Amino acid sequence: MWIITDQGFVSVVQHNVDDRLLCVRARRREDLEPFDAEVVEHAGSDYQYRCNVHREAFAEWMEDRISDLSYTTHAKENMAGNDTRRYQAYLNVWADLAELQPTPPFTTTA
Repeated sequence: MWIITDQGFVSVVQHNVDDRLLCVRARRREDLEPFDAEVVEHAGSDYQYRCNVHREAFAEWMEDRISDLSYTTHAKENMAGNDTRRYQAYLNVWADLAELQPTPPFTTTA
């Protein structure tokens, strides 16, 4: 599962041994800071930074993100001006996924 929040981007998968844990992966170390877990670095892997998080703790983190949600546009209100590279990456993801719609955003049909 890919999750993009105002705190960063993480990829979350089932831990490969312990089903009570999730493996939370990130491109940047700071995106894993909210989890208060040991971060392991694997340079050259698909995600350079990883940590193991109990499912309940991760669910609480997700609940907090939802409870704290107060913005009306994700990238514009949370990323613009703060981190140019991340902002551009988020916009690229948005644009690429927008192409999956039958009618692209901001177009009109006759």
